[in-house]
Amino acid sequence: MHNTLKLFIVSALIFVSGCTAAKLDRIALNSSGDDSKLVPTTVFINRGSPVARFYVNRLEAVNNAIVKSGIFLDAGSHVRSPYVLDINLERDTHDNAADSAAQILSAGTLFLLPSKVHNINKLNVDFYAYGTLVKRYEYAEDYEEVLSIFNMKKQHEEGGNEFLSIENLVNTLLNDVQQDALIPRLKPSNVTHRPKTAI
Repeated sequence: MHNTLKLFIVSALIFVSGCTAAKLDRIALNSSGDDSKLVPTTVFINRGSPVARFYVNRLEAVNNAIVKSGIFLDAGSHVRSPYVLDINLERDTHDNAADSAAQILSAGTLFLLPSKVHNINKLNVDFYAYGTLVKRYEYAEDYEEVLSIFNMKKQHEEGGNEFLSIENLVNTLLNDVQQDALIPRLKPSNVTHRPKTAI
């Protein structure tokens, strides 16, 4: 029995070493070149969709990427502005029947035997100015994630490809928004009150 357990653990470790997900490249946020910022902007995130509890941290990742960018004087659902970014984040999968079977088997071993998921994040954004739909942005990024007890702590601490992908999509959106110049810019020195950015 002891030898059987050792053999199982060794086999699992060998399997883990061959079951890795390619790390996504990080997409950087472009600098505006000066200290000007986009005027306060209303930002909605998945406002028209019911949100499951396990999904909330994905929406928080969108919010965190916007806050981290620092490109707005203020942004969020609390902001009353003629400029509106209506963001919808979705997740789809490329997994086939064999992938699903492997994931069920992995769960049955409490993830001692790892498996892969092949997912895609989609970010669809409608930009409104003074009540008129001006532009629609659509982005998608494929990513892989390994489900394994051996990397759960690391994924929890670092977020893994799933959350890097979300940040990449948001940064791509914000780069395009800045390039399109559909939202006016102001220098902070020209603003008498600058609220803290929050969604």
